[in-house]
Amino acid sequence: MEGPSDMERGTEAGLDAPYLCFLLLGCGTLFPWNALITAANYWEARYPGKHTDRLLTVAYLPINLVVIAAMVHWHARMRPVLRIVTGLVGFTLAIAAVPLLDLAPASSGTLAVLLLLVAACGLCDGLAQGALFGEAARLPPRFTQALIAGTAVSGVVVSVLRVVTKATLPDTEQGLRQSANLYFAIAALVCAACTVVYSYVLPRLPAVQQYKHAALEAALHGDDDLGLERHEGQGPGSLASSAAASPWKQHRQQQQQPARSSIDVELSYEDHVHGWGQQDGEQQQQLDSRPATLAEESAGQALLGGGAQHTMSNSRPGEWLHDHWQAGQQQQQQYARAGQAAQAGALTAGAVFRMLWRLATANALIYTITLSIFPGVLAEDVHSAELGSWYPVALLTAFNFADWAGKSLPGVPALRVSNERIILGATLLRVLFIPAFYFAAVGGAMPAIIGTLALLLGASNGFLSSCAMMRAPSLVPPAAGELAGNMMVLFLILGLCIGAACGFLWLLAD
Repeated sequence: MEGPSDMERGTEAGLDAPYLCFLLLGCGTLFPWNALITAANYWEARYPGKHTDRLLTVAYLPINLVVIAAMVHWHARMRPVLRIVTGLVGFTLAIAAVPLLDLAPASSGTLAVLLLLVAACGLCDGLAQGALFGEAARLPPRFTQALIAGTAVSGVVVSVLRVVTKATLPDTEQGLRQSANLYFAIAALVCAACTVVYSYVLPRLPAVQQYKHAALEAALHGDDDLGLERHEGQGPGSLASSAAASPWKQHRQQQQQPARSSIDVELSYEDHVHGWGQQDGEQQQQLDSRPATLAEESAGQALLGGGAQHTMSNSRPGEWLHDHWQAGQQQQQQYARAGQAAQAGALTAGAVFRMLWRLATANALIYTITLSIFPGVLAEDVHSAELGSWYPVALLTAFNFADWAGKSLPGVPALRVSNERIILGATLLRVLFIPAFYFAAVGGAMPAIIGTLALLLGASNGFLSSCAMMRAPSLVPPAAGELAGNMMVLFLILGLCIGAACGFLWLLAD
């Protein structure tokens, strides 16, 4: 009896190598921002009266939103691999350059350079984050959950560092400088490690290669029900089969396409490291033996407006196209007709949004409500005579740990919510946190009450956002997975921007 394959072992293991890689990548996308805002006390000491905490938000979030919106609009113009590598390298360089500002005296010029570096981090975040979620969308949902949990891990790590540095370093400008530079150094190391992991480690993992080939085979055979969720041991009545009536299938049935157009064969991991031509010879031979593959390629490219990139033809264009040229003019006419048919039913960004609107709206509302309260209310509007300056540190740390727990729970399929209406309804109920925190702050509630609210805010933020991000890829065709990932991240960033703006309304309430 044969033992389990690498893919089966990978899905059965809780913390296998691919999962840990995606966890680190999620951590790397948010670590620079967490390091920057955690050093707020240092910035205030270096640039007194400049409201640097607000300036950092203004420098980071708007450009982040613009870039991710551009990636949604021109989703096929820039390859996901290039976006991710560019973003990770940019993160590393930008955050490593921040401590160098200490070499010059504080001035308006150094503050301007700092804001430019922060804006560069926002740009890199916009490039990398959506593309990473697009990559994870081609794998089982647990890898999307790993990315989301990784963003929470970065907050936990920075919170722990904040507690350690506050306990061990003096509360002077020199002590604040040392703690801030520690944050930036660790952030740079994490981002550099992410670059190495994505470029050299992840593409060589057998389980990842098998997932990619399994998705390719399912697409080529038109076996849309062979979702990768089944690899997680889910039965016919679970999320995988519930997607049978998903909006993208209804859309495709209405178009009556003759070709299997829901094909996404951009094996970006293998393509940018190994090249398709250096893959398993038997797999290459099987694909070359399919006379309809190029027709399916044309259909898959046309599905997203003719811009989807296809690594089979990009890796060895001359050799591969020469083999198929021999099929003759008649076959090429069939290819053209297949591409035209797919183009007629192309899934635009608007069409994908109509499939995801509940989850996208929920994602925006989740972070609008959270950022309206965190970190401003927890850091400035509640006080404790007993805990003193440790009170906001304890509240922010409690929030980050609860957020991490909430984002980790959906990694267990039995605890995952996959109904879009339930996710949106639960998100709307979170509006009650705003009056709850308001009356608790005005009434001078004891730390136990404020702490409980902070834990509930963090846990609900993490759990609902994780469920929404994990569910979204199953509602769109495989070829639209990268676009769906970008769109969900777009609404996440939109929620962050709106929430950050709403946070200023607490000043009016005071």
